[in-house]
Amino acid sequence: MEDSDSTESPLAAAAGVAGPHATDTFTLLGDETRLAILLALWEAYEPHTEHNAVSFSELRERVGLRQGTQFNYHLDKLVGRFVRKTDDGYELRRPARKLVQSIIAGTGIEEVRFEPTEIDASCEFCGASTAITYENSYVYQVCTNCRGEAAPGEAHPSGLLIAWTFEPTGVSDRTAEELFAASTIKNLSRIGLRFENVCPECSGRVEWSLDICEDHDPASDGVCPHCGSAQAIIARETCSVCKSSGRGSPGIKVLLHPAVIAFYYDHGIEIGFTGTTAVTDVIRMLELVEAFEEEVVSQDPPRVRVTASCDDDELRLLLDERLNVIDTTEST
Repeated sequence: MEDSDSTESPLAAAAGVAGPHATDTFTLLGDETRLAILLALWEAYEPHTEHNAVSFSELRERVGLRQGTQFNYHLDKLVGRFVRKTDDGYELRRPARKLVQSIIAGTGIEEVRFEPTEIDASCEFCGASTAITYENSYVYQVCTNCRGEAAPGEAHPSGLLIAWTFEPTGVSDRTAEELFAASTIKNLSRIGLRFENVCPECSGRVEWSLDICEDHDPASDGVCPHCGSAQAIIARETCSVCKSSGRGSPGIKVLLHPAVIAFYYDHGIEIGFTGTTAVTDVIRMLELVEAFEEEVVSQDPPRVRVTASCDDDELRLLLDERLNVIDTTEST
């Protein structure tokens, strides 16, 4: 039943932990003229140019308002938080550029689909061919034969192997292989930031945790009935500020650890990004992760060991409950 006595605005009621700064921002931007000002300044913005200020008269003309008093009122509301006033006029501050960039990228706005297209990469569980598809701002690698890696509670396609977040603007003019490579490179780079406990979305602190299935027993289809996953050990990360999150194997977190890069380099295998990284390089890196051996060393405190092998040599990395590498051992 509706509470007719409530004097709290819907924004304030919904804000919760987001706090008053979030409600203030939504209120501030809840006006077409103010959004038009931000977009007009964005159109005038040129990267690597020292002066990007737009004069008052030019900005008003770009927005299409003839009444100076009304325009000045809305512009003044934006100055400080989103717009910087200089001797030459007005220009976007970085928060405003990031806001417009997210809109330009089309995330959550533009409905883009990429029909399933097979690539030259096999399923790690059954060896069948895999395909790349795109929907809901995710690039998916899916198996064409088995259930893949089940993700309980998430609306992902069947046969899921990998789900990479990717903006709609990055989909056009890319083949399935290029889309898979680009999304993998972007997300591995993001994992690198999270590895240092820095959120790539908002720069907040990232909290890592281990989710271990104590009764892991995969069925004939490779999925455990207890945890609903093919993996007994899942690494989870969540930003304490913006709630950006992800999940995957502990191996994907340590793939670009300096000890791992050096280990493979000593065996003639280069991993990481070179500026010419192709889909074959991406698949090779992911195949290395798939070959990692992961084992639970202890439950209390949680300790997991990830082992990389090459030419009868091994590199063992011990991870704590926050997935920090606390020990490395190499044997030949």
